[in-house]
Amino acid sequence: MRKPGRDDDGMRGVASSSDMRGINRERAPARVIANCTSVLEGDRIRSHQTLRRAHVLRARAAAYLQTGQPELALADLAAARAQVADRHDDPFFQRSMGLSFDLLEAIAMALTGDTERAATLASNAASARPFALQVQLASDVVLRQVA
Repeated sequence: MRKPGRDDDGMRGVASSSDMRGINRERAPARVIANCTSVLEGDRIRSHQTLRRAHVLRARAAAYLQTGQPELALADLAAARAQVADRHDDPFFQRSMGLSFDLLEAIAMALTGDTERAATLASNAASARPFALQVQLASDVVLRQVA
C-alpha cells in the first residue's frame, strides 16, 4: 500500500481497486473448475477434512456461476452444505461460510429464474450482515437482478 500523497483521496479497497490485469477472464473459471475437480477427485483431501472439502466445493460452485452453469453450482453448494452439516448451529459459521453459501445460491437461483427464492436469500444475507460491504454489494446485485 502506498502512502497518501498530497492529492490522495484516502480511498482504499473496493472503492479504489483496479481490475486485475493479466488475467484471462474467460479461462480463469475453467482453470478453477479443473483444479477443484482434481483436488476433489484426488487424495489431497482426507475423509475427515470436511471443512476443506466444503471450501473447494464452494470455489468450484462460484466458478460454475461465472461460466453460466447454475445447476452445477447448486449441486456443488448442496454437497458443500452436506459436508459441514454438523456446523449448522454454529452462529460464527452461519455468519461467514453459511452466508456465502446463501449468497451463491441466491445468484444461482436468479440465473435459473427462481426470483422469489433468490430475493429471499439475498435479503436474509443482507439483514444478517448489515455492515459487511461485500455482503451488501452481493445482495444488492441479486436484488436488482430479480426486481
